[in-house]
Amino acid sequence: LLVAAVLRVVASASVVGVPLAMNEILAALSPAPGRSAPDFAASYAWCALLCGLLLVRAFADNYYYFLTGRAGWRTKAALSQVVFDKALVLSN
Repeated sequence: LLVAAVLRVVASASVVGVPLAMNEILAALSPAPGRSAPDFAASYAWCALLCGLLLVRAFADNYYYFLTGRAGWRTKAALSQVVFDKALVLSN
């Protein structure tokens, strides 16, 4: 579950980065007092970073849920076996 915890931190960090990237995209496209035109190169770079953050978040979230679900299934199977064994001991 340590890997799942690291994945949860990575996914949460990418969630924080999404609004920051959106803010930078809007700042690059809005007219500034010192610029004559929007900075399209910077906005494309921030868009690429935003897409990267969303991909990282998607992969981290999906793998996190896969690992925790698998741990839950294994725990359920192990506890069911223990309860069944105990029931057999008590019935004899």
